[in-house]
Amino acid sequence: MSRDVLMAFKSMVALKAPGSDRYHAYFFQQYWMIIGNEVCGMVLDILRGKEMPFVLNDTFLSIIPKVNNPQ
Repeated sequence: MSRDVLMAFKSMVALKAPGSDRYHAYFFQQYWMIIGNEVCGMVLDILRGKEMPFVLNDTFLSIIPKVNNPQ
């Protein structure tokens, strides 16, 4: 299972977009040896039915105008 979680993080574009916690996938990719066990533990807890921490489901929305010259 930990290999599946690691592969999911490695498949993310490193600096594409940060999460709501402001960490890019790059952080998790670079420091996996330090934080990997804790991340995997949290994923397993959620898959086993433990309540997911509210902050994991945070998101940001941006409104992008669909006109040529937005004012």
